[in-house]
Amino acid sequence: QAQRANVQTIHHTLSTLLSMLTLTPSHREHLHTKRGLTDAQIDQFGFKSTPPPYLCRSLTEQLMKRGCTVQGVPGFYVNDSGKWTVKFHQRTSGILIPIRSVDGLTCGLQTRLDKPIRDKDDPPEKVGIKYLTLSSTGKQMGTSSKTPVHFVGDPCSRVVYVTEGALKADIVHALTGRSFAAMVG
Repeated sequence: QAQRANVQTIHHTLSTLLSMLTLTPSHREHLHTKRGLTDAQIDQFGFKSTPPPYLCRSLTEQLMKRGCTVQGVPGFYVNDSGKWTVKFHQRTSGILIPIRSVDGLTCGLQTRLDKPIRDKDDPPEKVGIKYLTLSSTGKQMGTSSKTPVHFVGDPCSRVVYVTEGALKADIVHALTGRSFAAMVG
């Protein structure tokens, strides 16, 4: 395992990664119709789609060429070929939700999965896991995401509501203007 990078490094690398990604029309449509967000709100919150797995190594190389540090950033690790990459897979494709700290720094990414992941022994009525935090725990030179807390709204607000899920916090903030702290998982 790699030692976790400092908050500024994590913010810089993840923000740069997000700037290199797009949001697919189907994910934008989901955020419009199922979540009630406008294009301006979607862009403000910075939602993106996970990249296809075949782009992970080249995205990581582009990040390093742009001066980003990937070592110690959750989600990045050294693959079996000895090359740095980022942990996105077809099975974990979905909408990327930036997790931002109270000071506005991107401290993690969470994916709302296109298809929930179910264990083979799960009962048929169990939906499965719908959200995953980007982490590379257990991978060579990987790093844990820890348990980042997402914040949206006015950091000086006298009242802050607590909820589960960064996406939910962003949506309710967009609808009410209130401040929210959100736990993931």
